[in-house]
Amino acid sequence: MPGKVGQAFSFDGSTGFVEIPDAPALRPVSLTLEAWVMFEIISGIRVIFAKTVGGATSASYVHFLQGASLAAAVGDAAAIGAILTAAFSPVLGLWYHVA
Repeated sequence: MPGKVGQAFSFDGSTGFVEIPDAPALRPVSLTLEAWVMFEIISGIRVIFAKTVGGATSASYVHFLQGASLAAAVGDAAAIGAILTAAFSPVLGLWYHVA
């Protein structure tokens, strides 16, 4: 489907996702992640992107919308770090650039 820039994925908000296998190249010392997102539903937790640590279930980084907050966190195999939040109440159907 057409996106804000180029093509886009369309997810149903509960079961849709893209999974990329773990690789050393996906574990940089520092990185910036960005995405253009459009929310059709804002209830619950809406994960924008997340990367687990190796084969574990702990997130090494995660960016998500929960309630009226945009949140992000970085962690390692031992634990997730502090969750950073910013007030954010998206208008349904509008594109937003998040990083």
